[in-house]
Amino acid sequence: MVVAPLSQAFAMRCPPSIRCPSDDRITRRVPSGGLWVVASRPVELDAPRLIDRWPVLAGQIRAALIRDDETELAGQVDELRVLEMCACGDDFCQSFYTAPRPEKSYPMDRHRNWFPEDDEPGWDGYLILDVVDERIAFVEVLYRPPLD
Repeated sequence: MVVAPLSQAFAMRCPPSIRCPSDDRITRRVPSGGLWVVASRPVELDAPRLIDRWPVLAGQIRAALIRDDETELAGQVDELRVLEMCACGDDFCQSFYTAPRPEKSYPMDRHRNWFPEDDEPGWDGYLILDVVDERIAFVEVLYRPPLD
């Protein structure tokens, strides 16, 4: 399979009876003219895991998700990878992508935001997760002391 730069999408045609490799890619299969088009982007497998880079933050996210009965999302925390930091340039932002950055906005019908339900989450600042297809794609960390 051809590997494209992280910011570029590409397509590969394969029949539905063949399992296309997806162990190191975000893969979406859609029917197209009798064949399946597999649109994928490489995922940086050597990107640091959230739990290794910022273990306290990972634990806080997991605990808040469990407290809010978001157990499926909580189960993803240990495997999240910090692929790219937000490039907004705001000094109060430490947000990061855990999935490849979309070229446009997230699709509204497959996207939702999660944030802690209570007013006292146990840390300073704001935490908002962008969830796409029930996978954590972006972690917004705002007005919080430095993570490093």
